[in-house]
Amino acid sequence: EEDSLEPGQSGFIHAEVNMIAKFREIDPENYMILLTLSPCKMCTKILVNSGFKYIFWIEDYREQSHLSIFDECGIVYGNIDKLKKVYEEIK
Repeated sequence: EEDSLEPGQSGFIHAEVNMIAKFREIDPENYMILLTLSPCKMCTKILVNSGFKYIFWIEDYREQSHLSIFDECGIVYGNIDKLKKVYEEIK
């Protein structure tokens, strides 16, 4: 049962937290993260603090205002269309 319907406050462990708990590489800045949904505010902070520099998703989550945290931290991020553009630039 959900703790709350407030975005990011369901009380469930989010996929981002599970992924980071199992991530065993020493250089997360060299990996791209691909998510189903854009991250909630807490997961945005967790991804930044974990050192990932490329974060993309398939669908936008209902709340987006906190994603400016990525801008402040120099993270390349966005939906799948942005990933396609970034990939074309680095090819």
